Amino acid sequence: MKFVFNKAQVSQARARMTIIGPSGAGKTYTALKLAQGLGSKIAVIDTENGSASKYADEFDFFVLRLEDFSPQNYAGAIEAAEEAGFDVIVIDSLSHAWMGKGGALELVNKAEKRYHGNSFAAWRDVTPLHNAMVDAIVRCNSHLIATMRSKTDYVIETDDKGRKIPRKVGLAPVQRDGIEYEFDIVADMDMEHNMIISKTRCRELDGAVFRRPGLDVAAIVNRWLSDPATPRVSEALTTPPERTSTVDLVAAEAPALESKPARRKAARQNAEPEAPSLHEDDLQAWREAALELKNTARRHFNGDHELVLEALKRKEGVSDSRAIGTERLLALARELDALAAEGEPSVRAQLLIWRQMTAPRDDGRHPSASTGGAQAGLLI
Repeated sequence: MKFVFNKAQVSQARARMTIIGPSGAGKTYTALKLAQGLGSKIAVIDTENGSASKYADEFDFFVLRLEDFSPQNYAGAIEAAEEAGFDVIVIDSLSHAWMGKGGALELVNKAEKRYHGNSFAAWRDVTPLHNAMVDAIVRCNSHLIATMRSKTDYVIETDDKGRKIPRKVGLAPVQRDGIEYEFDIVADMDMEHNMIISKTRCRELDGAVFRRPGLDVAAIVNRWLSDPATPRVSEALTTPPERTSTVDLVAAEAPALESKPARRKAARQNAEPEAPSLHEDDLQAWREAALELKNTARRHFNGDHELVLEALKRKEGVSDSRAIGTERLLALARELDALAAEGEPSVRAQLLIWRQMTAPRDDGRHPSASTGGAQAGLLI
């Protein structure tokens, strides 16, 4: 066998995107809006009892309604749409392949009976079917957008009048663990129709938040797939009213490909201390408090902890973490613990942080106008 290496080009790729959110977040409508911007011939694989067809007056697309949600049927439908020459395939939703009629969990239950309750043997039969479906998604030559339901929960919030009100939030997607890593772009939708990009290979989308997304997101994806020389985030984003990027706010002047250690080094060199020097004992106490806050953020928000820390500095109105006192650092750690105790998922935390960062300060200035922003070091 002869092995030949060809130069990689972004333009050879197709979009692989998943939209995750609770019922009512706007996943189907958003998927159709994005599909409209990615291609002219759209196929919808519908498992939601015809919900996509309710938008037929606004979008032009073809629909296939699945009645049995086995992974084989998903794979077959994807291949059929690809062979028919559709530019974009929308799967609405991929969650049914996991826990719907004929889905993976139901197939495992049936297989367990054949194997007298041996779940390991049952999964040995079903896993290849699931993997074949994932392979069909990954290898598809059309753009592909899959929606996934998220497990839902309710949190109690206090409104501006002091009343306790419940609010529905989304948690993990209803699918096999790790399915989201098969996609190039992973977006989470909340009940206010905000889209938070939680994972992406497109630099221009990294960390972005969109209000009622649609053609604006599709345009970015098209640029990414067609132009290898996509401009850096700080050069490309103009932050219109319907779109705000946390990356643009946190790293306004930092090169998009600059490593985290390099950014931190530059931050230490450029940051201007805003607090007087501390005695050694006080400094040690401050360091311990700062470390506790950092560990708390990392524990609750995983890979988002640096964004959490940056947002907290903006909340305090400082560009250098040394200006935050020891007691306040500990109080902030307790606030994060309380937030997590209420069942806050990472996605909602990101949105909360984004809102905090974009809210006007007491002095009337927008946080993005702060001189501290990109140049200030993260906590510790």
